[in-house]
Amino acid sequence: PAPPSDGKKVSPAPAGPVDDTLREERSLVDQARSALARGAADEALAALTAHESRFGAGKLAEERLALQVVALAKAGRREQAQALAQLYRLQYPAGLLRALVDEAAERP
Repeated sequence: PAPPSDGKKVSPAPAGPVDDTLREERSLVDQARSALARGAADEALAALTAHESRFGAGKLAEERLALQVVALAKAGRREQAQALAQLYRLQYPAGLLRALVDEAAERP
């Protein structure tokens, strides 16, 4: 059951700088995902590089690193993909994207 109402409407809190930052982070990561879906690995890497330089250790850093491994593998840069995959495993030993990283790094 819903709590009793006193007739006053509660407005959601206005979006703040944290929401805007996360939205900007998500936009760059989504650009990279979209590029990967189209087979544009270099375009994905550009979006991920922009994310890294702008947000560093932001909230989506784990996802960015995983997508960098995928993009490097798709671009045929296997050694770099494997090196970043190892970094991912060290930084995120129980990472949610571990299977994706492992699969991409082992791709011939």
